[in-house]
Amino acid sequence: MAMNEELSKKIVKFEKFINEVLKSDLKKFEEKLDVKNTELAEFIQLKSVITTLKSTECNESGFKTQVDLGNNFFIQATVEDASKIFLDVGLGYFVEFNLDEAVVLINVRVKLLEMQISNLRKEIAKTNAHIKLLLMGMRNLQASASESLAAPLSPQPVVRKLHYASPEENHLPVTEDQPRFWSKTWKAICARALSPPT
Repeated sequence: MAMNEELSKKIVKFEKFINEVLKSDLKKFEEKLDVKNTELAEFIQLKSVITTLKSTECNESGFKTQVDLGNNFFIQATVEDASKIFLDVGLGYFVEFNLDEAVVLINVRVKLLEMQISNLRKEIAKTNAHIKLLLMGMRNLQASASESLAAPLSPQPVVRKLHYASPEENHLPVTEDQPRFWSKTWKAICARALSPPT
C-alpha cells in the first residue's frame, strides 16, 4: 500500500512538472519561434525590395511611394535618393548602408535567423519528446500500480516484459525494444521533476 501511495505522489509530481514547467517552456519556445519567423520574413522582404530597387535603377533618381502611418492610414512620400538605406543593427541602432552592403548584411542576418529558428525547433521537439516520455512513464507507473493492487500476494511480482535500469533511476520502465538512451533522458527528467522547486 505504501508503494502505491509513493507511486501516486510521483505521478502527481510528474503531472505538475508537465503542466507548470514543460508546457510553459514549450509556450516560450513557440513565442520565440514566432518572433524569429517574423524577423526572417521581414529581412527576406527587404532583400526583395532592394533587389527591385537595383534592377529598376530608380535608386538614384528616386521614386514615389506610400507610407503607412498606422491603422491603414497612408500618406504619399517621395524618396529622392534610394541608393542608401538605414538598417537596424540591434539595440535600437541604425546604420546607413549602400544597397550592396545592405544585401550582404541581410544575407548574414538571414543565415543567423535560420540557425536560431532551427535551434528553437529542436528545443520544441525535445520538450515535446520529454512531455511524451513523462506521459508514457506515468502510464507505465499507473499500470504497474494497478497490477500490484489486482495481483494476489505472492513472493514473485508481476513483470510486464519491463526491466528497470536501476533503483536510483526512479523506477524507469524500459521495454526491450526501446533504446537505452531513454533511461538517461528519463533519469534527467525525473530528477528535474522530483526535485524541490527553486
